[in-house]
Amino acid sequence: MSENIVTIKNLTKSYENGHIKALNGINLSIRKGEFISIIGPSGSGKSTLLNMLGALDTPDNGEIIVAGEDLKKSKKLNEFRAKKIGFIFQLHNLIPNISTVENVELPMHSHGIKTKNMRKKALEALKFMGIENRANILPTKLSGGERQRVAIARALINDPEIILADEPTGALDSVNSKKVMDMLKKLHKEKNVTLIVITHDLEIANMAQRTINVLDGKILE
Repeated sequence: MSENIVTIKNLTKSYENGHIKALNGINLSIRKGEFISIIGPSGSGKSTLLNMLGALDTPDNGEIIVAGEDLKKSKKLNEFRAKKIGFIFQLHNLIPNISTVENVELPMHSHGIKTKNMRKKALEALKFMGIENRANILPTKLSGGERQRVAIARALINDPEIILADEPTGALDSVNSKKVMDMLKKLHKEKNVTLIVITHDLEIANMAQRTINVLDGKILE
């Protein structure tokens, strides 16, 4: 049995001076290398939970330990995010006026890697995603599915332990959705990365090894 990479105990988070309870006593364990989907209606708390897992937000109360880091007490959240977490969002957030390969290189700049090594690693990531032939063109010349594959390459470039994907196929048609999910499954399988996907699509949710259902800031059993 593999070790837990995520341990959450009685996690709470409120907004609007406590009037909106986004998370209301969440308990969750995720094993290293597991593929999890998180589902729930809009406003259920699933995006807040993802933000907590990625150290983009801090809880009011409770305990959250991710990849060995106590996120409630840590003073190095930026460093933690850069080393341990890869983010993929519905909107790819690529910079339009630099090439595909330069977009993939961006997360490496804060790691003091030599330029030559950055380029080699970025091209390898694009090759893994099956789009190395698009390396030197601008993101504006790519299809939606290709842009999302570039975003995945960028997310995995620092060899994160966890990939957090928030509606990664939300802006894509069914054909490109399948391609992107096939790539994420390949990434999960071949690199043994822990993959956590938020989705409204039950077909995508069912691809995961386990589905977490969030409603009104709680996990439904």
